[in-house]
Amino acid sequence: MNTVANLSELERRILASLNESGDEYVTALVNSVLRCNGEDSETVKFVTALWRLFEAGLIEFADRRSETALAWEVLAHGHESAEKLNMLITQLTWEGDSGLWTWNTEAPRLAVLLTEHGVKLSHEILERFGWEMTEPI
Repeated sequence: MNTVANLSELERRILASLNESGDEYVTALVNSVLRCNGEDSETVKFVTALWRLFEAGLIEFADRRSETALAWEVLAHGHESAEKLNMLITQLTWEGDSGLWTWNTEAPRLAVLLTEHGVKLSHEILERFGWEMTEPI
């Protein structure tokens, strides 16, 4: 899955949205890549896309920053990241008044970060499809 052609539209939009900053909290990302209306299928679709990108080595996760440099402390690629992804659906709640998915737990918010390969692929996506790839679907 390391080519643009092998990515779903949602996966391409996730990478394109991460292109500028290189990282984003899960809640901000889901609300920016999907036109959300609070259906459970939205979070299932989103988490499935994150899994595929994670397994392809295009993204990684963090839930805290170092105290001195404020750089993200990336979660271990194996069990720790998988555990966080598995819990993700239960940590998102639809807020009907605001029309947004929000973080519903005291646990630190999960951030999605582009890997080096993810950065390269996000550039390729934007070169091929343009900035409209950062619009929600």
